Amino acid sequence: MPIKDTAQLDRAPRQSLDTVTTRMAKVETLNVQKKDEVARQRFGRVLARSVELAGLIDKEAAARLKVDFSQFSRWLLGKENGQVWRWHDDELLGPALIAAQAEVTEGAIVRTVIELRRKVG
Repeated sequence: MPIKDTAQLDRAPRQSLDTVTTRMAKVETLNVQKKDEVARQRFGRVLARSVELAGLIDKEAAARLKVDFSQFSRWLLGKENGQVWRWHDDELLGPALIAAQAEVTEGAIVRTVIELRRKVG
């Protein structure tokens, strides 16, 4: 029962820290870890979509990003966080990643514009 006023606190039995039993604090990390895993998997699908939008296969994309294919696969599967800066540093995969992120962003509109310049004359 919680102590509500200071008068009760003065009458409460006191314990020496030497007599207090120490125990490990419990933290509920399982739920947080599951959410992180789901978010990584969802972002892995965005990364995979960017490779598709760039017109590459996974091995080509891994080579362009200068990473081992097994590492690249772990990013796409959401087992590890991808190094997104590598995508942005690539002239083909950078814009493709932006487009892939826009596709899954609620409220974003993705438009494909094709311009042709013709020389008349």
